[in-house]
Amino acid sequence: MDQKRKKILVVDDNLKIQEILSKFFKEEGYDFVSSYTGRDSFRLIREEKPDLIIMDMVLPGEDGLEILEEFRRDSEIEKIPKVVLSNLDDKEQVEQAKEKGVVKYLSKPHYKLKEILKEIEEVIGEKEQNKLPVEGKKLIVMLNDDNFLLSVFKNIFEEKGFEFKGFDSIPPSNVSKIIEGLDPLAIIVDLVMCFDGIKVIGDLKADENFKETPIIVLDNIYNEEEIEETKKAGAIAYISMKENNPTQAAGKILDLLVQRHSS
Repeated sequence: MDQKRKKILVVDDNLKIQEILSKFFKEEGYDFVSSYTGRDSFRLIREEKPDLIIMDMVLPGEDGLEILEEFRRDSEIEKIPKVVLSNLDDKEQVEQAKEKGVVKYLSKPHYKLKEILKEIEEVIGEKEQNKLPVEGKKLIVMLNDDNFLLSVFKNIFEEKGFEFKGFDSIPPSNVSKIIEGLDPLAIIVDLVMCFDGIKVIGDLKADENFKETPIIVLDNIYNEEEIEETKKAGAIAYISMKENNPTQAAGKILDLLVQRHSS
């Protein structure tokens, strides 16, 4: 554990569950706060600033999916990892929860406390695992026409100690010129925004200033043929936003950069 204790917020109307989890996580070295309702959790999140949110999907008078959707729309709450711990575990429910930003979906009957802890540590430890020894480059450039998504990634990366520049409207023929003078650690490209995203990647790799800069594609379209084309053009990876929320995507991006740095 780090010197600074990590804080977990549990949203569950079952007071017995809250009591069990509180005792267990405190013994494991975590700070613990709890909320009886999803609605009250918004206040606690702003006051307590938890490192992780664990929530049940069945809350009094509330729909867990609706609460998750509201979390997703809040730029501050969006970047906090969320884990569902619930008795509801049908496939459709799990998929919908993950689409709304849930990192892990755990079924109460199938997980013992030690197993829950292992899953939680896997999520909560990502911030430390993904730190890079960046004595020089700290800038991450993102090309994406979704301003909300840019703001979310800006918060995530800056919280991890990186600089961030987002560009939401760049003519594909002027990408190199627009970011000329920057020395980024990585360039993250949205193919849809760039129209011919494959060409943009190729142009960047052909530019002396960026030929060694890792380019990562972050896109909603998941197509095997397209993935291969981006890699042939010079991208080191393709991350689907259909399968990852921003926190997960940022974690994967930093994992890739750590691997390159250490290789």
